[in-house]
Amino acid sequence: MYLCMKEEYLHYIFNKRLLGKDFKTIDNRQLTILDFGRLNTNAGPDFLNAKIECDGQLWVGPIEFHVKASDWFRHKHQNDPAYNTVIAHFVYDADQIVRIGNFLIPTVELQQLIDFDHYHAYKKLVGGQHNLLCASYLDTLPKNILEEQKGASLKERLIEKSILISREIEEAKGDCFAAYLKLVARCFGGQVNQLPFEELAQKIKRNWLSKLNYEPKKVEALFLGLSGFFMKDDECDPYIEDLKIEFQFQKHLFGISDHVVEGWKYSRMRPINFPDRRVAQFAQVVNYMASIGSFDAIFFDRSLIKSDLLCLANYWSNHYRIGQKTQKPISRYLSKNLYQLIQINVEVTYQFAMAWIQSDERQQSIAMSKLSTISSESNRITKAWKDAGVQQKSAYDSQALLAIQKQMCIRKKCLFCTIGKSILNK
Repeated sequence: MYLCMKEEYLHYIFNKRLLGKDFKTIDNRQLTILDFGRLNTNAGPDFLNAKIECDGQLWVGPIEFHVKASDWFRHKHQNDPAYNTVIAHFVYDADQIVRIGNFLIPTVELQQLIDFDHYHAYKKLVGGQHNLLCASYLDTLPKNILEEQKGASLKERLIEKSILISREIEEAKGDCFAAYLKLVARCFGGQVNQLPFEELAQKIKRNWLSKLNYEPKKVEALFLGLSGFFMKDDECDPYIEDLKIEFQFQKHLFGISDHVVEGWKYSRMRPINFPDRRVAQFAQVVNYMASIGSFDAIFFDRSLIKSDLLCLANYWSNHYRIGQKTQKPISRYLSKNLYQLIQINVEVTYQFAMAWIQSDERQQSIAMSKLSTISSESNRITKAWKDAGVQQKSAYDSQALLAIQKQMCIRKKCLFCTIGKSILNK
């Protein structure tokens, strides 16, 4: 049975006091837990600052857990000074005696103490093949349990992004615009073209736009040229020829090398998301932000979605790709879906990151609350939550549920999830 036992499950039932506090060691000594200590999520022993009484002696220090006692040697703890102060060893199978020097560590074998009905319930939960491991249990849970985990997972998701933004600001020597530009680039690139969009963002210098007087056509030529879309031999109409000529002038003006962004992908993608068109839109958005001298929360001005300020040139009314004309007309405005993605993944994320960097809890909460004003997203994961009976009224809900699925369900971290713990506590 121990081959399928999980150490994290032993941590859970110990920490939840499901095993009690009084134990017998394998050498028949009485061991009582006076303080269970704190579960350590970093390197080192599993529980820190615990307090035990063993045969009338008081010990204070860490407690270590293993499925098999011999894992102590397999993990090479005997060579790690961090384990020299371990005061107790809790194992599922005491297959080997463990000593620290001449000190025989008080060892407790747990296999006779475990409620296997509870363990099988845990295995059933984490062994599910569904996108959401707890899908069949959700309708039995109090609403506050789900809401608690949503808030925690959403904040963790935003903090992860904030760490990346903070690192990028540092790499850019304090240039917040450069970090913001990368954030916008990732949004436009999506999962498929994120890397080439990030590379394009790194090439852009903010002062280039001012030197071009923020003229949309010139900025579009700059972005498309840097992206390598003028390297094609496709027959082009006069508009694209003008852009090519403009970019040749810009190469001399700004000292731009011949190296262009590569690796653009088109396969399994809706035409509206083709990179040629997306780069042209990216140019309009970045140019607008730079021209008004602001890039914080501007996309919560809903009038922008149909504004001529972000409208593509007439060329794009019948082109998804350069040189390939369509029969049906195409809207030149930002789609509602793209606008929504910018609000969620750029504006809210950046505002939260700035508040997180400044340790401003109030502004972090304000940024998170803005998600409640944005429509919820619709994708494979949000549909799975909906099918499980969980409704999403706003992007706060959909973003939080996406975070739970990524942080907990995919990693099978039910024992660290408020939802999973609530199910097992029953």
